[in-house]
Amino acid sequence: MRPIIGITCPHSEETWGKTVDGGGFDYAGRAYAAAIYAAGGMPLLIPVAFEEADIDAYAEEVINRVNGLYFTGGGNRKAEAFSELPSLFEQQPRRSQWEALLLQKAYEKDMPCLGVCRGHQMMAMLFGGEMDTERFPTHKQAAPSDCGSHNITINPESKLASLVGNEDWFVNSIHVERVKKLPDGFIASAIADDGTLEAMEALDKTFFLSTQFHPELMPEEVRSKQLFKSFIEATKKEFII
Repeated sequence: MRPIIGITCPHSEETWGKTVDGGGFDYAGRAYAAAIYAAGGMPLLIPVAFEEADIDAYAEEVINRVNGLYFTGGGNRKAEAFSELPSLFEQQPRRSQWEALLLQKAYEKDMPCLGVCRGHQMMAMLFGGEMDTERFPTHKQAAPSDCGSHNITINPESKLASLVGNEDWFVNSIHVERVKKLPDGFIASAIADDGTLEAMEALDKTFFLSTQFHPELMPEEVRSKQLFKSFIEATKKEFII
């Protein structure tokens, strides 16, 4: 039986900036789910907490039903409406509140978690890191997303290195925001040549790791496959059939 991996979603009314009939949509790029399934997991999209729900009880149910959590990117188009770069909580308040609660509960339980792009940034912010206050458009590549655009240097002492090796990794880059300061209790797993934090991990957790780049969009890359397979393997340690 495949371990169940909860995949977080943007909510359309926050990202599109308008009300949609039926309350909108909770969605995620197909590549996220495809990467989890290819690595041996069962992907399950987790809607943003419903307004009428007891958010804490809802989060507890999610945590008790999944074997791991995958915090996705995307959904930042509303940021264009702000004159200054807004925080993630200003861009998507409902999603951010929901993901923060899930992250905190998962951290306390030592549930395996993987964050990508915005998920990487959420991890940093929640646990005491800081975001850059200016846009960073030079990391939004023009090339197709399944192609790399810059190298990252992997920390040889990191869990990431033990999973994928410590050779430089040529990765994609699809973001305009970046983490400025690591949170306490985390180490930098990988750094770009310009100093951008490209991956980090919690020191005292089984698998609590995030990347600024998008490994799910490079599904044929050997090390992307290794990363996802390692994530799924970590979720099996507490997996009960």
